[in-house]
Amino acid sequence: MSRLIPALLLSWLPMLALPASGADVAKHGSWQRSCKEGACILSQGLTNPEKPGIIYSTQFQRINNGKQLVMQLNLPLGIYLPPGLGLEIGSVRKELPVTVCIPSGCKAVLSVDGALEQQLRSADSIKLRFHINESSSNELNFPLPGIATGLDSLNL
Repeated sequence: MSRLIPALLLSWLPMLALPASGADVAKHGSWQRSCKEGACILSQGLTNPEKPGIIYSTQFQRINNGKQLVMQLNLPLGIYLPPGLGLEIGSVRKELPVTVCIPSGCKAVLSVDGALEQQLRSADSIKLRFHINESSSNELNFPLPGIATGLDSLNL
């Protein structure tokens, strides 16, 4: 089933994009929940201080009638794909393949199980490692204050 999640979400990529105008928006610490037409997304974006136009984001959404939480990581084009992405949330460490690269950037999707959701609720940050080339890696930290109330707001 976990292999189906990325395939299913490829058709949902527009829904997982940052919200358009007219969305119902609420802040949860460093996270923002946006709902439009019954679909809600919890997101946080970071900009690269060295290249201000480059945005990295993490988004969460509940699918399958709210039964399954998914996380999508969005990175700009130009990352080195073979090593994939390194993800660290509390004591959980995962290696993720990049699911797809489209003109707006590269995306990786992960189904969030109960244990990972508990780590999200108790950790300080999501650490994301990616490579620029074979020998150079970068790390981003998405702060987690507000994530618990934000994830709860996706259940409404």
